[in-house]
Amino acid sequence: MTRLLAPALAAVAAFGLLLSAPVLAKPGRGGPQMEPTAEMKAVHALKKQIAAEELAVALNLAPAQKQELSTLIQGVLSARDDARETRSDAAEAATPILERYLAEVRANGAASEKTLEAVRGLRADRNEGREAKMQQREAVKESLKGILSPEQFEALAKFRPMSEVGPDPERKEQRMERRERRKQRTREFAAENDGDPETLDAVRDGKRRRGMKKKARHTIQRVLFSEEMLDALAR
Repeated sequence: MTRLLAPALAAVAAFGLLLSAPVLAKPGRGGPQMEPTAEMKAVHALKKQIAAEELAVALNLAPAQKQELSTLIQGVLSARDDARETRSDAAEAATPILERYLAEVRANGAASEKTLEAVRGLRADRNEGREAKMQQREAVKESLKGILSPEQFEALAKFRPMSEVGPDPERKEQRMERRERRKQRTREFAAENDGDPETLDAVRDGKRRRGMKKKARHTIQRVLFSEEMLDALAR
């Protein structure tokens, strides 16, 4: 099965759908970037290990399931390495085109049509697999469904790392205050533009919920398809 899914896994990894970021935010992410210290890296590594161990407990896999899932994860990780090389090659190919674009803008105020076509070609190459990405994502999902029971798949979908710790009360209160301020601005905007505040609030809340679901889904993917998960399954 893994051999049949190899092209799909490679493409999924190539477009960063599964493995583009670590389990939890890297130190400095979301703000000014800084080189993490050895202590910060150690804490981050521990959090990744905890998340993988908790997921293994939540799934409660049988030995045969552990083997099948490990094989699938290994395929994804291998595809990720291949995708990294592919992205490196693509960047190498794009560099001279973009350098020519810059030189032409500096010299003439605009790029030539030949250069524009080359840049459009880069964009077309990047967008070529967009429709296929959904199919490839579904292929991985179906493979997981073939390995996990419905109850285990539901447990996977509901998994949150270190959920027993719970949110920080102070940060939760701050988030609620920011949310209320956004709602107030929405109401003011609606009043100034003859809009319906309740409709605008519903749209904003819908976007927020979709964003939260997307973030949770990506977290699950990063925990599941990791070296730490392979280690947890080997126990």
